[in-house]
Amino acid sequence: MLNVIDHINEGESAHSDDLYSQVVREAGSIGVPDIYTGDELKFNSDKINLMFAANVFSAKNGLDCLSEEELAAIHKSFHETETGSKEQRVARLWINSLGIPGA
Repeated sequence: MLNVIDHINEGESAHSDDLYSQVVREAGSIGVPDIYTGDELKFNSDKINLMFAANVFSAKNGLDCLSEEELAAIHKSFHETETGSKEQRVARLWINSLGIPGA
């Protein structure tokens, strides 16, 4: 997102500053913590940009909430089934992941 802003506004630093500030304002409107400034994002610090992106994803991850039926199906799959206990399934998956022939 920030790289796109840079490419759009090469040579227009005043306008670019406004865009970074606008990104921060818009992010705040979707629930991103108000701990960033446009100047911090503009200087392209990998750590700050990663933290900003993580907070945007946490605020709006695009994942739908699970329905009661989906939760029940997941819950059932983690408990005892006719194919064995959870521990047996985990052990079987682990052994299979090792790629041992004949196992």
